[in-house]
Amino acid sequence: MASGAAAVAADASWAGRTPEVRYLEVGGTGPVERQGALRACGNTRFEDVPPVRCFPSYRGQRSFPGLYFAACMGRHVGFESWLERDQLMMLDFSLWVRSFSAQPFWLLWSSGGKTRRHAPDFFVRLPDGRGVVVDVRADDRIESADAEAFGATAAACGVGRNLSPAANERIGAGQGVVCSSLCSARWR
Repeated sequence: MASGAAAVAADASWAGRTPEVRYLEVGGTGPVERQGALRACGNTRFEDVPPVRCFPSYRGQRSFPGLYFAACMGRHVGFESWLERDQLMMLDFSLWVRSFSAQPFWLLWSSGGKTRRHAPDFFVRLPDGRGVVVDVRADDRIESADAEAFGATAAACGVGRNLSPAANERIGAGQGVVCSSLCSARWR
């Protein structure tokens, strides 16, 4: 089903559409919700925003949520699966990553007359200032709604790239080995 995401991202119907994002900004009296066109969020430091949703844990849960302490930033970052945790570990030890956050914003778009939303797994800030939006999901666990969400994220990042360079990656199971071979360790 991963090809479904590519099909949505390449869909010409995204031309001229403006996706919006909703995120939390830390203010003097606590988090403040912000929403606007992705194009207008070019200066937002998504690596520093709190998650837009919590990481639930309950008896009988199929996934394994938790908190990972990112040494490169000195703070905890949430994850919802071991695959996400593994990706966080690789980001933490990569020389090509400055900082990152989990579930940084809701991406909002219309599909079939309904408003849809998706919270990407991670936002990653690179040393050159560019951002990368990362979704982590095993290939065999991608349903059609997930494929649409991943495609919308890819299309939105294509829109955002015009003003504030952003990229989109979807990481599946087994891709971590490839990623780790491309990244040098931060500590030896």
